[in-house]
Amino acid sequence: MTTHARQKSDNLNLASNIVSFRQPRHRNWHSYLPIIVLIVAAAFFVQDIYVDLYVDGKGISHVVVEGSIFLAILLALVIELKQVARLVSKIDNTEQEVIQLQAHLSEVIDNEFRRWSLTNTEKEIAILLIKGFSMQEIAGIRGVKEKSVRQQATGVYAKAGVSGRYELTSHFIEDLLAPSGG
Repeated sequence: MTTHARQKSDNLNLASNIVSFRQPRHRNWHSYLPIIVLIVAAAFFVQDIYVDLYVDGKGISHVVVEGSIFLAILLALVIELKQVARLVSKIDNTEQEVIQLQAHLSEVIDNEFRRWSLTNTEKEIAILLIKGFSMQEIAGIRGVKEKSVRQQATGVYAKAGVSGRYELTSHFIEDLLAPSGG
């Protein structure tokens, strides 16, 4: 692969990633704060119960109260962990659905491009137009002049039987939108 072709491919990959809807999977520490607090509280009560029983020799009623609080904290921790696991599972399922829908949409777009007999260059231009890049941005990504992109876009519009970028884009999304309730 030539340097120019590799750069063009890298630019197209970058363009694709710029408009990606996926969010990073990492969470910040604030997401785990309730779990952290419950673990610290549970550890404190374990230590306190040990000191009360074996160091201070406090009565059993005091230890029972603290033990009950400890068990309540453990129960809250288990419930919180189950909720987190449920949410993570739901996020994973939703991400899988999104991936499947993206694949289906990509297949639909590819089928239309074949039906319209677009060249590879026209396909690249069409994808970038659908993603909302300006002519200038597409020219920069592809490493060509803006005039060339405009001419290629005009060819895409003609083959697709649309008058411009908005009709091209709406051709693919109009069936995805739910019907209005009016």
